[in-house]
Amino acid sequence: CWDATVGAVNDPICDDDYSDSDGDGLADWEEYLSTWGFPTNPNLVDTDSDGVEDLDEILNGTDPLDPCENLLDSDGDGLNNYFENTTGCIVSFPGMGGNFTNDTYFTLWNLSDTDNGGVTDFQEYIDGTNPQDNPNDDRNPVDTDGDGIPDTIENSTGTDWRDPDTDGGGIPDGQECTSDYWDGLCEDSPNNPWDPSDDISPNSIYLYPNHESRKWSGDYGIRYFRRTPRMASLIQPVHCYFGKLSIIQQ
Repeated sequence: CWDATVGAVNDPICDDDYSDSDGDGLADWEEYLSTWGFPTNPNLVDTDSDGVEDLDEILNGTDPLDPCENLLDSDGDGLNNYFENTTGCIVSFPGMGGNFTNDTYFTLWNLSDTDNGGVTDFQEYIDGTNPQDNPNDDRNPVDTDGDGIPDTIENSTGTDWRDPDTDGGGIPDGQECTSDYWDGLCEDSPNNPWDPSDDISPNSIYLYPNHESRKWSGDYGIRYFRRTPRMASLIQPVHCYFGKLSIIQQ
């Protein structure tokens, strides 16, 4: 009585002639006879106990008898919750490869980068690195705004991955919240990346060389510029000759 074809409209009450003991939307006889290709249990809504009901797995095209195969991915990192919460699943991803060994890592189902290394758990499996507890082996973490904090970490801490200075105080987020404080979401970090008042004082100069705030001079020195709290306007140039710092008055 239940048409599991994608897009089909079914009567929520269904036909009383067909018993559905577990209420999963599949008639008992359909489950007994493997009508949809799988001999699921007519007394269990979720035969493989992976968090996804049998009917949903059939509609999604996944195996309702294999807990390692489902689409329930709460953190959106490309690994389903069951895979992350357990070990033993085969490390193989359709279209992406894998080493076909048994998974030995526990990762967090609600955090895309468990070890806070800057690379998602899924990508670490592809890279062959440790996604559980070794942030130092992460390869090429993406840092869109160039503030020194990878995007995955900023999505976790709450700082803006598109803005190198979330609070607009003049010091980049990566300087305010160093890597030692990433696991604690920047709590008790040397500076507060959400509070501009603890950044640059009016009478101080903060040197932060980058491609937007320096130029090579003809005498082989590097000229840096003091900027406003958002480093947006030139106030006073500072000249640096191989370690020697001097202020040049305008």
